[in-house]
Amino acid sequence: MSTTSRMTWIWRGLLSLVVLAVLAFTLNALAFSGASFTAGSANPATVFVAGTLSDSNDQSGQVMLDASGLAPGRSSVGTMKVTDAGTVSGAFTLTPTSLANTPASPALSDTLVLTVQDVTGTATTLYQGSATAFTTAALGTIAPGAARSYRLTLSYPAGTDIAGLQGATMTMALQVTGVSL
Repeated sequence: MSTTSRMTWIWRGLLSLVVLAVLAFTLNALAFSGASFTAGSANPATVFVAGTLSDSNDQSGQVMLDASGLAPGRSSVGTMKVTDAGTVSGAFTLTPTSLANTPASPALSDTLVLTVQDVTGTATTLYQGSATAFTTAALGTIAPGAARSYRLTLSYPAGTDIAGLQGATMTMALQVTGVSL
C-alpha cells in the first residue's frame, strides 16, 4: 500500500469517526437534553366578591301543600315565596329532602303528579312529573332583596284509582338552597 493510499484511508477513517461523533453528540443532546417546558397564564377576568347569601321562604317549616283526602281526578295547590335576604345574587333550587309512602308498595308518590311553577310573572313550569321522580327544580336567579313566587300542584290523575292506594299517604319534605353568583 502506498503512502498516499494509506493517508487517504486514515483521513477517511478519521472523517468517518468525526461524523459518527457529531451524530452521537446530536442524538444525545436531543434525547437527553433535560429541558423542561412549562406554560401558564393568568386570568384577569377572575373576580371575587365578598357577601352573604341568605334566603327567606314564607313557608319554611310549615305544610306547604295539604293533599289530605285527595282522590282521582283532583288536585291540591300550595304556594311559596322565596326572597334573597342576602347581599349577593343567588341561583336557587328546590329539592326533596325526604319522601315517605305508607304503604311502601304500591307507592302513592308513583301515581301523584307534582308540578312546580314559577308564577312571578307569566307562569313557567319548572318541573312536572311523578312525585317519586322529582329530584330538583331550578328556581332561577334572585337578586338581593328581590322575591319570586312559586306554585306547587299535586294532582291525582283520573282513572288511576288503584285499590291498594285507598287510604295511602305520602309525605315529602322540600328544601330551598342557593349558590351565590
